[in-house]
Amino acid sequence: MKALRILMAVGTLVGLVAVGTGCSGGGGGGGSAGVGIAYYPAWYNVHGQVCSSTGPGPGCNFYADGTKIRANEDAYYASSYYLESGNPWKYSDSFGNYQEFYGYAWLSADNILYDSYGRALNNQDDDSSRDAIAGMSAQETAIVQKSGKNFAGRYGLAEAKGVEIARTLNDWAIIGKKRVRTDQDLSSFTKRLFNVEADRAKLALTSALSGDTSSVEGLNDEVAAYWGTSPETSKTILKTWFKQQLVENGVK
Repeated sequence: MKALRILMAVGTLVGLVAVGTGCSGGGGGGGSAGVGIAYYPAWYNVHGQVCSSTGPGPGCNFYADGTKIRANEDAYYASSYYLESGNPWKYSDSFGNYQEFYGYAWLSADNILYDSYGRALNNQDDDSSRDAIAGMSAQETAIVQKSGKNFAGRYGLAEAKGVEIARTLNDWAIIGKKRVRTDQDLSSFTKRLFNVEADRAKLALTSALSGDTSSVEGLNDEVAAYWGTSPETSKTILKTWFKQQLVENGVK
C-alpha cells in the first residue's frame, strides 16, 4: 500500500534512528495495528458471510480467515482508546445473545465493545448506537477530549496538544470509514499530525535505507518541537504507534 509506505516514512524513522537499520515498504494483511491506516476490503460475520466493505461493526467484525478484530486493530484505537467500567456492560455477542460483562472495557466509535484484553465482545445492548461516520457526535467529541488529555498526561505533553493529536487521528479514522483515502488525504493528515510534508518523509526514508539517518533524525526533532516535547519522547510515541509495522518490516 503506497499510503502505508509513505506514512511509515514518518513513523518508521524512529525505528531507524533507534536501531540503525532499514526496513522494506509495504504492509497490509489481517491484523495490522497502528493508527487505523490498514483498512480492509471486506468484513465477515460469525458465519463467514461478507457483511461490510467499508469497516467493521457489531456482529460484522471478523477477518476472512475467521479471526476476530482486536482493540488495537480498530480504526479508532489511536484516537479514542480509553477503558471505563460499565457496571456492568450490557451487550449482544456475535450470535445475538444477551450478555453482561463486569470490568473495564472500551466502546469504540464503531460501536464495538472491547474488554481490557483487547477482545471484541460485540456491541452495547441498548438504543444508544450512533452513526460514527456521519460526524463527531457530542459523545464522540467527549471521548476525543478525554483520550487526548489522557494521552497528554501519559507523555507529558500540553493538554491542548494531546487533544489536537487525538482529534487528528479520529478524523483520519472517520475518512477511512467513509471512503478510500487518497494521497491528498495522506499529505494533509501527515502535515496536521507531524507538521511534516509526506514527500520529505519519503525522501528521508530513502536516505535512511542507504545508511544516512541524518534526515530522519532531523524529522524526529521537528516532530518533537511541533508536539512540544523532547526527541526521546516523540520517538517513544511513534515507536508505540507503529510497533506492528516495525516488527513486520524487521525493525525492533
